[in-house]
Amino acid sequence: MQFTIVWSNKCNLTCDYCCVYDSLNKGSSLSIEDAVKFFEWQLPLYSKEEEHVVEFFGGEPTLHMDEIRALMNHLELYFSDYNLSYRIYTNCIFNKTIRSYDDVWSKFDDIICSIDGMYEDNLLRTTSRKAYDVSIENFNYLKDTYKVAGIAFVLHPESDLRKTFNYFNDMGCRYFHFEIASLWNDDKDNGITVEYLIKTFTNEGETVLDNTAGSGTTGIACINTNRNYILIEKEQKYFDIINERID
Repeated sequence: MQFTIVWSNKCNLTCDYCCVYDSLNKGSSLSIEDAVKFFEWQLPLYSKEEEHVVEFFGGEPTLHMDEIRALMNHLELYFSDYNLSYRIYTNCIFNKTIRSYDDVWSKFDDIICSIDGMYEDNLLRTTSRKAYDVSIENFNYLKDTYKVAGIAFVLHPESDLRKTFNYFNDMGCRYFHFEIASLWNDDKDNGITVEYLIKTFTNEGETVLDNTAGSGTTGIACINTNRNYILIEKEQKYFDIINERID
């Protein structure tokens, strides 16, 4: 089971793509008391042997490291017999929280650093060169000091996906999160976008798995790019659409 804790009220970055900024309208705050009550209510409902991931997300959760520490300490005290692991998303911009709280950082099993692609991608946004350099510097510090698992980056229609992927792969990232939606615009349908991703990350003759196939766009894209495909879809109406589109 994955539990996601969102803390956002201390963040003032106003990133234009941030869903937390829009949805929580800045100022919403989850108290540590409520977070504790939530886990005391939820965790006993699940098996102790099953892995439970506690994920910290939001408008920069590292601004809430005191709250994160308090919650971790409570869980370790009262749920020590549970199989718990911790994950955090950070934009790597705040030196003070990145370079301190070693007792908290060392407990994370996964650290996902959110960076807006390569610097060339940032030219398409408002992020300054200085801010980007700080993010990369702090990313390298976290990677070398703790267990940075991957990187989340936002792409643009003009982005070179393979170049950006290779850029962070060379830094030692194990896996990547990126917003496919950022590649879409009114003049480009899903098929072209999926074809772009398939051609970037696979070779001809390889097999692509889509476990939420929807209307079968991935299958069409695989046919168009000479790839094999496996589509999984549980909704009958979409399954019927797939059969109509792919004979």
